[in-house]
Amino acid sequence: MATAKYMVNKEVITDSPVKLALRVQFLRESNIYQGHFPDFAITPGVVLIDFVMKCLTDKFPGVFLSGIPRLKFISPIIPDIWVELQLTCETGGRRWHFAFMHQENCCSRGVLDLKGVPT
Repeated sequence: MATAKYMVNKEVITDSPVKLALRVQFLRESNIYQGHFPDFAITPGVVLIDFVMKCLTDKFPGVFLSGIPRLKFISPIIPDIWVELQLTCETGGRRWHFAFMHQENCCSRGVLDLKGVPT
């Protein structure tokens, strides 16, 4: 079984202890689009969650996902478009709200619970 490898361009907009915002572009050359879907490629939801967690583990090494209390996929993120990932924290870094935005439209949003957050 092949491991999904995705390639992104990203630019940091905001980085503070309670907020992170990035411009992100998931590149068409990534193998995540093979078969998802041949005539209309969209970024798989699992890749979006994986990317959010990668951003959080880069920010807080050692943290891990303990739950996803809310998750909604609203509109597809197609390859090569720029989206903004907005992350804001509550409860001392243990709960993070995220949203992938394209222009003024929310493509996906949710809440991730983390463990291993430094106090």
